[in-house]
Amino acid sequence: MQTSGSCLYSPQSDTDSACVWDPRIKGQFFYESSAILPAATFANFIHDVKKLRDMNPENFCGVDMYDGFLMRFISKSDAYLGQPEDSVVVDFNYYRADEASMPRLNQDVWEEVEQNGVLQVFGQASLGQEQEAGFCWCAGQVPEFQQVCWS
Repeated sequence: MQTSGSCLYSPQSDTDSACVWDPRIKGQFFYESSAILPAATFANFIHDVKKLRDMNPENFCGVDMYDGFLMRFISKSDAYLGQPEDSVVVDFNYYRADEASMPRLNQDVWEEVEQNGVLQVFGQASLGQEQEAGFCWCAGQVPEFQQVCWS
């Protein structure tokens, strides 16, 4: 696990400055999955999320409890694994119980939002932290992926 700030330099015995995800303090517990969306289709993604919200606004209650949607913008880059076009990264933060068999809150809605971002708006899964939908066309979305993994 990678940490930063006080989490990185705190002594193990000091729980006052422990990270919120440290199991010793039973702090904040959430997961994150991400999608990288082309800036050109990002408005379509927002439009589809608003349609889901309008169908049943209560399904989005609590989304702000764990930061909800976090968005950041990435400029086009010629770097080896850089984005070939201007893009928007959307992080989906959500609560997950300690018990693996317990579904996340409003799981069907969140899966719909994630799948919309990755599949319908032609986004790209953020590899390594994605639900199954993110890997459907992984090789086609990231042609350099095999070279990085096996070289």
